[in-house]
Order: sequence, then C-alpha cells, then structure tokens
Amino acid sequence: MAVFSWEYEFTGAGRTWAVSTMFCLAGLIFGLIIPYLMTPHAAPDSIRANGTVLRMEQDPEDESMEKPVFQYADREGNMQEYSSGIYSNRSAYRTGDQVTVVFSPSNPPNAFVADDKDLSMVFWILYLLGIVFGGIGIAVLGMKLAKMDDKTISRIGGLIGALCYAIPATFVLPGLWIAYRLRPNALYAQDAVFGSDQWILGLVFTLTGLLALAITIPVYIYQARTGEEGWEWNWAWQSKKDDTEEKNEQK
Repeated sequence: MAVFSWEYEFTGAGRTWAVSTMFCLAGLIFGLIIPYLMTPHAAPDSIRANGTVLRMEQDPEDESMEKPVFQYADREGNMQEYSSGIYSNRSAYRTGDQVTVVFSPSNPPNAFVADDKDLSMVFWILYLLGIVFGGIGIAVLGMKLAKMDDKTISRIGGLIGALCYAIPATFVLPGLWIAYRLRPNALYAQDAVFGSDQWILGLVFTLTGLLALAITIPVYIYQARTGEEGWEWNWAWQSKKDDTEEKNEQK
C-alpha cells in the first residue's frame, strides 16, 4: 500500500524569510530590470535630429488610447516616422510638439525620442513600485537580521505594507486635481479636460486609501495588545485512494 501524506505550516521564521525575499525580488524587477529592458539603447553610429509630433494615432482596439507619431529627416533629407508604441489616455505630447530624435544613419527607422515624456511616466510608476516593494522587503529583512521575534516582524511588516498603499492612494484625487490645475505637465497637456474618468479613478483610490487607513491602524493596535500574529497558512493532502485502502485494512 502506497500512502503519501504531507503537511507544512508556512508560519514563523520560514514565512518571514520568504516574504522579505519575494518583496526584495519584486522591488528589483519593478525598479531596475523592467526599466532597463524598456529603455531604448542608441546604436554606436546614432546621431540626433530635430523632430516633430506629426499626429496622434488612436489605438484600433480602444479609441480612448492614443500615441504620438514622430517625424524627422534622415541624413539624406528623407522624412522618417517613428512611434514608441506606448498608448495612453493622456499622452504628454500634442501634434506639433518639438522633440529630439536619436536614430542610426545605417537604419533610420531604428529610432527613439530622447527623454520621451510618455516613457518617463511609465518609468516613474515602475520606480515607485520598486521602492515600495523593495523597501518593504529590506525593512522585513532588517528586522529579521536584528533578531526581532517573528510576531513583531509580522505585525510591523503588515503595517508598513498597508501604509505604503493607503497613504499614497489617499492623495491620488487631490494630486490629480493639483496636477490638472498646474498643467501643462507630464500628466496633463494644456488643453486637457478633467473628465469623469479622472474623478472616478481618483475617488476610487482615495476612498480605498482612507478605508485601508481606517482598518490598518485599529488592527495593528489590536495585534500589539493581544500578541496575535495575524495570519497563517496550512496545507495537508492525502489521496482518496490511499485513504480508502487504509480504511479497508482497519476492517
């Protein structure tokens, strides 16, 4: 009779090391690896040229999304077009904007815009995610290396993680409104409209941020007072076939 039974409790020190490692890796991926892979790299023979936003091209699958198409002249004076392929509902560019294009004379279509504003916005979002995830991982790892007990680490780590979302989320709506009032900038062009989608997006984040704050702080106080660790995971498995064989043997 073949019987397989396995049980593992993912709590205590094992969970703490796993959580800190996963958050550190996530921070590394979001903050360094993905931005590096997305960054255009100039060819050895690349040169710079003045370019213009020729038009804004809509996403065929979603008309609310658009991307700028840039035009520039190569060494022979031939007009070339380039687009990064990044669609957004609020591009930082408008038709007629002047840009600097970096291209390879041996392959003029192989180009990119220096200091691409739309790409920079994507990078800032990734950097923020990298700082949040990496910061949590480093904080948990630091507490572990300082030989703090796992219950305290779990409690403080949970508080840090929740606040890293709750605090920025609370200020999304006010932040969007301030950015709109101070346009033009990376978020809003001069002729941008603060529409219903902006209100809904900002309101959702702000309300969930306030809700997270209202829940997180009382839970942290409760955990600190009672000494409860907070959460644990258990898993056990035994095949039905083996369980049936075991019952037959007992008979």
